[in-house]
Amino acid sequence: MLPLALGLSLRLFLLYHHPHFNGDTMIYGDIAKNWLRHGVYGQSDGNSFYATMIRMPGYPAFMAACFTLFGMENYFWVLVMQVVFDMLACVMLAAAAKKLFSARAGMAALWLSSLCLFTSTYVVVGLAESLSVFCTAWAIYALVLWRESLLQNENRKTWLHLASLACALIVAVFLRPDNGLIAASLLPAVFWIAWQRIGLKRAVSSLLLCSIIFLVPLVPWTIRNKREFGLFQPLSPRQANDPDEFVTYGFNLWCSTWEVDYASTEEVYWAPQINSIDINDLPARAFDSPQQRDDTAAIISQYNDGVANGTADTPEVDAKFMALAKQRIHTNPLRSRVLLPLARVANMWLRPRVEQYDYDLHWWNYPDHPQETLTALALGALNIFYLALAIVGWVRLQRHDAILLGLAALNVLRCMLLYTLDNSEP
Repeated sequence: MLPLALGLSLRLFLLYHHPHFNGDTMIYGDIAKNWLRHGVYGQSDGNSFYATMIRMPGYPAFMAACFTLFGMENYFWVLVMQVVFDMLACVMLAAAAKKLFSARAGMAALWLSSLCLFTSTYVVVGLAESLSVFCTAWAIYALVLWRESLLQNENRKTWLHLASLACALIVAVFLRPDNGLIAASLLPAVFWIAWQRIGLKRAVSSLLLCSIIFLVPLVPWTIRNKREFGLFQPLSPRQANDPDEFVTYGFNLWCSTWEVDYASTEEVYWAPQINSIDINDLPARAFDSPQQRDDTAAIISQYNDGVANGTADTPEVDAKFMALAKQRIHTNPLRSRVLLPLARVANMWLRPRVEQYDYDLHWWNYPDHPQETLTALALGALNIFYLALAIVGWVRLQRHDAILLGLAALNVLRCMLLYTLDNSEP
């Protein structure tokens, strides 16, 4: 019980000292309120509201439930409930490790998950990430229980655990569309385990049942989007936009030709329509020549003028960013198509993740804030320690176990997805 008590204390400490609500939190909350008050899954626009599909309905539904139970716009209790689900995730991960390996492994998993500062941080953020962690743990545990009941020929439990796995997968997707990678990783493990144990025919039927339970709930959401927007959209759009919204494809592509670290994401990539851009926030790699720096400065100046008068992100400005991006890609395709995406993936794996603690985004500038730099370096070392444990565990344990291969596949697929992003995500 000690790791659970310490883990709960950590989360309550973060809840008291570092609760975090950002623009996305308010978007989710706005959708939840309109859903409750008007029966419309939509966003507010002054005194009116309109239908939207920019977010999957899972997290707004969770918020709506919290608002119903604890009061409208009571975001504090949203975070409290996330603490509860995160602690449940720790218990499920520990139980899965115990069944897969040993009681000692289960206890190690309980300590590591309970005291993991990186996942604990998101428990007190009004976003879907924490519940996504819960669903991942739920899916892993359900898969372990399913295989155990399959090996013991407990048919009733086998189907119940398979249904539980499918429910975990669909809830995860309703929280975040990229959680479809969990299904893509674990469903092949279901098929392989069933094939080896009960034969091809029943393996196919097991996979079909799990897939049907997983896919059917997406049908009403897809039909709703088709009726509202005339689009086949089973998941929320990649750019999180409604059909009538202007998407800055040129600006995004230009950012991808130089961005690596998360500081650039907040200072530049998320600027459109809201903030002006300071060219001094761009690193030297954003310019291939003095002339290109001058051209970039001119486009940014035009963009900043638009921010000032409310006409930022026009097609004209975005077309200039697109032309600049294509010029940079043509000059050095290896940099833009291979090296920078790899650098962004490495950044997302290795950085200390201090953005939730109001630290300076440029935490590595020791003279400006020595204490923040030292704390960030310590957290970076802790992050590497977790990764080292994962690598050692993979080398020492049953690498050919279908469940472990499924979890490895999840990491590979997630890296492939991160590779396609224009920016370094938090």
